[in-house]
Amino acid sequence: CDLFRATGLPLSHLDAHKHIHRHLHVLDVVIDLARALHLPVRPLNRERLTAANIASPVHYVDAVYFEKDSRERLLERLRGLPPGVTEFGCHPGYADALLRDRSVWVEERERELALLTSYDVRTAVRDLGITLVDYRTFA
Repeated sequence: CDLFRATGLPLSHLDAHKHIHRHLHVLDVVIDLARALHLPVRPLNRERLTAANIASPVHYVDAVYFEKDSRERLLERLRGLPPGVTEFGCHPGYADALLRDRSVWVEERERELALLTSYDVRTAVRDLGITLVDYRTFA
């Protein structure tokens, strides 16, 4: 965490690459860090986080949105959201030189960004009364 804080970027929550904090021993360490840093955690084991009194979204949807049926799947998920905060795990972004050098998902990120900011999705979010939030909601 000290290395991250040295970047000057705000630390909003804890999670782990490839969801390794699903493993209970790793989750124990993440819970200890969350307590010490007063941070919420990505909700991959909601029961343990709730028992530890760690803030997190109620639901988590892990999906990619750059395939042929992505628009329909995303709109269907938005229409079927349960009550509470749901985090959508996705990877939108811009394909710059750094990303091209470090990731196998490059154009896919731009396709996700285009879909997530599209008129259809923005209209559905508005019409369904969905409020977009970030992890500051749990601060």
